[in-house]
Amino acid sequence: MSLARRQLLLSREDMPRIAILPRGNTFHLLINGSSIRTCSDERDAHHWGKHAFEAVNDGLKTPGDVAEGMKELCRQATRFNLHT
Repeated sequence: MSLARRQLLLSREDMPRIAILPRGNTFHLLINGSSIRTCSDERDAHHWGKHAFEAVNDGLKTPGDVAEGMKELCRQATRFNLHT
């Protein structure tokens, strides 16, 4: 791994925290405690949680950046038929 790539890697403490919070009949996807998406069922919440995880692994840190990044990741996965 190159030195430049190693410098981009986040420590566990610096990585954004991703959580799914059930609240009433909905599920909230949280990044560092900020709700970035509300889903009507748990399966949908896990779907978007997977994209949030991918966005964080791509280096996005803020809730707004992760929210936008996961939308693009979902579009790409749909386009290339990669959704699981």
